[in-house]
Amino acid sequence: MKQYSDDIREWAPQRAAAPAAARCGQARALLERAAEEGWAMRDLERAYILHLLVRHDGHRGRTAEALGIDRRTLYRKLKEYESAAG
Repeated sequence: MKQYSDDIREWAPQRAAAPAAARCGQARALLERAAEEGWAMRDLERAYILHLLVRHDGHRGRTAEALGIDRRTLYRKLKEYESAAG
């Protein structure tokens, strides 16, 4: 399994059971955590992308569409995350 799958489980472990309002709360909590801990923009971007990937049940095409980026750009970013983790 891909390296980023561990990160995905960390950000939204109960995605299937969570209603839409709760998922929105998860994103808000992520932003608050990033602000409190002084995350770099690239770390926030990574966390948000992984959050949306979970929200879209791992479907990269829908995730890219939600982000407003090309699917190939998303694949490239995920590959970068894998190489940085490994």
